[in-house]
Amino acid sequence: MDQTELELKTCGEILQEARKAAGLSVEEIASKLYLSAQLIRDIENNDFSQVITLAYAKGYVRGYANVLSLPVDQVLAAFDQIEWTGRKEVDPHALAASRPTFTKNQAEKSAGAKLHAPRRKSFFKSTWVQGLAVLLIIAVAIFLHHKHHRDTTVTVTAPTSIPITPLPQIQTPSAQ
Repeated sequence: MDQTELELKTCGEILQEARKAAGLSVEEIASKLYLSAQLIRDIENNDFSQVITLAYAKGYVRGYANVLSLPVDQVLAAFDQIEWTGRKEVDPHALAASRPTFTKNQAEKSAGAKLHAPRRKSFFKSTWVQGLAVLLIIAVAIFLHHKHHRDTTVTVTAPTSIPITPLPQIQTPSAQ
């Protein structure tokens, strides 16, 4: 796209045409930006009504332009020509204070899905670690048992005098 084409188009048109020229789908762009495909469609249609602040909207447009290697300043200049139809600018602190607080289970139920990946099992809850601990305890018990029996020696003394009786002499017949 040349300079005059960029100046006559909205940021959504610029991004959509560049995406199609690059042979990328909406889903591929969404995956690269970690956004929903619906939000990418909204950006391409210049619909920012679901974006909470102008700063977020500009960030999404900037990221989209970067993914497509477009001149970010020119795309943002086209964005600035759009009348902001998104939500009002709000103080982030006021926004955080106004949000209801949920427990994890309430948030998951209200969202209809888990908010994050399930946690991995705790290190000590793993079965193999428990088995290893049992084997270690058994090995220590065997070691201590053998050490105790090795240290206790039994002394056997032989009697000091054993009577020795001479064997009787057996005479063998001599050859005559």
